[in-house]
Amino acid sequence: MGICISIASSEIHDQAEDQHHFHENVLYFTETIPHTHGSLYSKQGTKGLNQDAAILYQEYGIEGGAFCGVFDGHGKNGHIVSNMVRNRLPSLLVSQKYGVAKLEPTPESNNGRRPSKDLVKWKQACISAFKVMNKEIKLQHNLDCSTSGTTAVVVVRQAGFGCQFDF
Repeated sequence: MGICISIASSEIHDQAEDQHHFHENVLYFTETIPHTHGSLYSKQGTKGLNQDAAILYQEYGIEGGAFCGVFDGHGKNGHIVSNMVRNRLPSLLVSQKYGVAKLEPTPESNNGRRPSKDLVKWKQACISAFKVMNKEIKLQHNLDCSTSGTTAVVVVRQAGFGCQFDF
């Protein structure tokens, strides 16, 4: 059916904890106790197994940062692929970001404006991380991904900017 990620009031967040409405296909993660609350919700549709996965990672990368991702699995093993990507992509992206940070980027022109160097590094890291993730999935010998996969919508929020990447 789908997944919703939003900022929620503490009343809603506490109610979900009290009623144990956490699902295996959503993951809420924080490095520290956040001053704001996040909310993840998934609803099982009528077509069978829910192949969607989602993550909200507070304090991602730096203080005040966040990583939000929704992964829509497809095919026989789509639920496995979407969960693999949800579990691995955040750490892979940060490692790619730090690898790219060691290189001096060539900013791309955007209608005469140059994006910030940090934004260019995040963009390069995202492209690289998704390529590596794709290779890692294909290397899973016990997983037939010939007709399975996932789409991903990822939002990375860091100090001073946020960016969305659709792959």
